[in-house]
Amino acid sequence: MGKNEQQDTGYEVYGKESMVDAIYEEIQAIEDSVELPASVRAVTKKAISKVLDIEQSLIMGAVAKGDKVRYIGFGTYEKRHRQARNGRNPQDGSPIEIDAKDVPAFAPGKIFKKEVAGE
Repeated sequence: MGKNEQQDTGYEVYGKESMVDAIYEEIQAIEDSVELPASVRAVTKKAISKVLDIEQSLIMGAVAKGDKVRYIGFGTYEKRHRQARNGRNPQDGSPIEIDAKDVPAFAPGKIFKKEVAGE
C-alpha cells in the first residue's frame, strides 16, 4: 500500500500499526522519565489500538448523527451537505447529474495549522 493511500482504519499516511507504535513509544518515554518499573507499566499496544478504535467509532457515530466533534487546537470533524449539481463524465465529457449527499469534513485547528506551517 502506498504512502498516501487510505487503509481500512481511515488513517492516512501512517497505518494504524504505525500510529499505535508511535503512541506506545511516547508513553514509554513518559514512563521512563518517571522511572516506573516494568511491572507497573500497564499500557500495551493492544490497549492503545483499542482506544484508537473506540475513538474512531465515536467520532464517526457523532458526525453521522450531525454532531460536531471538536478537539481544541487540533480541529473539528463535522457532516456537511452537498447540493445536487451537474457535472461531466471524465471519460467522454457527457453531462451527468450528481446527487445531493452528506459528506464528512475536517477543519484543522489553529495549533495544528501552526505545527504544519512550522511556526
